[in-house]
Amino acid sequence: MLPIMKLLQLCKSGFKPLILSTSIFHFYAKPFFMPRIFLLSFFVIATNLLNAQNVGIGTGMPTHRLQISGDSALLRVGSTSAVYANKNIISVAGDGAISIDALGVPGGRLFIHGITGNIGIANPAPAYKLDVNGITKTNDLVIANGGSTKDFLIKNNSSGQAGYRKGHGALGLNYIIFVHSSGIFPSQNGGTPPTYSNAIIGEIRLFAGNFAPDGWMLCQGQLLSTAGNMELFYVIGTTYGGNGVNNFTLPDLRGAVPVQSGTSPAGYTWDQGEKSN
Repeated sequence: MLPIMKLLQLCKSGFKPLILSTSIFHFYAKPFFMPRIFLLSFFVIATNLLNAQNVGIGTGMPTHRLQISGDSALLRVGSTSAVYANKNIISVAGDGAISIDALGVPGGRLFIHGITGNIGIANPAPAYKLDVNGITKTNDLVIANGGSTKDFLIKNNSSGQAGYRKGHGALGLNYIIFVHSSGIFPSQNGGTPPTYSNAIIGEIRLFAGNFAPDGWMLCQGQLLSTAGNMELFYVIGTTYGGNGVNNFTLPDLRGAVPVQSGTSPAGYTWDQGEKSN
């Protein structure tokens, strides 16, 4: 093995190193300027290789700026911190798989599968092009294919795959509820129904005006006294809020769409008065 100082003298005299290691040195005679030499952990590499400045590790004839050859764990960038001793920051396996660790974060890894090209975040075996084990957040999402304008996404099956459902536009109108005692009190005893020529107490309608007609109120979750609205209180009670002693609450349909209470064909149950966010 040639001493480092002897090697430097040879470089000055016109020999140009291809790859310099502690075990094997390759030279060829050609005048050149002094190459930059880096001392790595176990070998020295001259960056001015064949005037192309290519660097090879495990190969004597690199054709790229950095070319590494080996069977496994081709490239490893580790940490010198005592806390993360022997921990990889970046490692590349022989099949091309790449692993990037976030040291100190359990499971904080980025994986690129060497065969499929799938990317996993905290998932070492990604089954999809992007396979994330955890909560994701984005301020924008673009879906390139499928669906139409105003369609919406919905969980399409038990595996969690998202699908499209026909959407619709929206138009702001007012829901109004009849609250006046002059209305018809709804019958529920199975007798002969009355003639509903007037509004039913507790009835809700859509109204295109920007006010509530006489005898009606906007459905905005107002708190009403039980003493002044006994008939309406008997109909809706505290289904939509209130303490049931001194007050009760009207339905709040601002920015909401009413649905029939009960269990849907999809198996979801809506209780009367339940409101989703």
